[in-house]
Amino acid sequence: MTSPRTADEVDRLRTMVDEALSEAIPESPPAFPDEEQYHVEIEIEHRRETLLVARSAVPGPVRPLIEYLDKLAEYERNDE
Repeated sequence: MTSPRTADEVDRLRTMVDEALSEAIPESPPAFPDEEQYHVEIEIEHRRETLLVARSAVPGPVRPLIEYLDKLAEYERNDE
């Protein structure tokens, strides 16, 4: 599990989540059998959302969130 480390990161993440969830995002199946998929579970207060999108079909509003989470996960892996 990865988590933001500062108040600024928390605010930035909340903004990206709000933008990503501002429109209905349909689940997208992979374009080919071994294509990567992003499975993101978001829990804020009493709200829980799940995004499941194929790497080749990440919608515009979701892309900044995915890129941020990828970088955060890479940082966490390198920090271990």
